[in-house]
This record gives sequence, structure tokens and C-alpha cells, in this order.
Amino acid sequence: MALINCVKLSDALAIAYAVDVGVVVVPKSSAVRLSSPAIVDFAPFHYGFAIVVSMAPFVLVSEQGDMRWETTVKPIDFHAVGIARDDVMAIANTRLAS
Repeated sequence: MALINCVKLSDALAIAYAVDVGVVVVPKSSAVRLSSPAIVDFAPFHYGFAIVVSMAPFVLVSEQGDMRWETTVKPIDFHAVGIARDDVMAIANTRLAS
């Protein structure tokens, strides 16, 4: 899914957001990666953005809900780019509960 398909359209042109629950974030630098674990014979998959589902602890979830990051991510390493659509948040919250 493309980033633009995850952000509420009315928010797509906004200038700045704070990193908080319900926000779509991207890494500030290429040194920060949202990746799947490496599996034998397969390289890790890199995600370009994620949805914040918790601030304490800080937890990110992929837009499809197939990945969750917690101990490897910090809020300071991410830019907020928009507010997640309601359907995307529902998927992310389902992953948080699992």
C-alpha cells in the first residue's frame, strides 16, 4: 500500500504533525530502518513508513499489520507525515492487541 493511501486525504497537505498515536511516520534518516526479520534464503523487507499505535511504550505497526516494532524504535528517530485513516488504524490496533 502506498503512503498516500494510508493518510487521511484532508491531512495530506498539512505541514507538520507531532509523533503521537494515530500518526503515520517515516524515518528521519536512512540509518533508521523499519525492516522485517531476515529469514534463511530471504533478505529482510524494508518498510518506508509505519503507524504509531502506542507512545508508552513506543510501538509502530506496518500499514498491513504484518510487522510490529517496539524495542528497536524511538520517537526521536521519526517524522510524522499525516494522520492514519480509520481503516488503517483499525488494522494497526488489531496487530497491537495480538
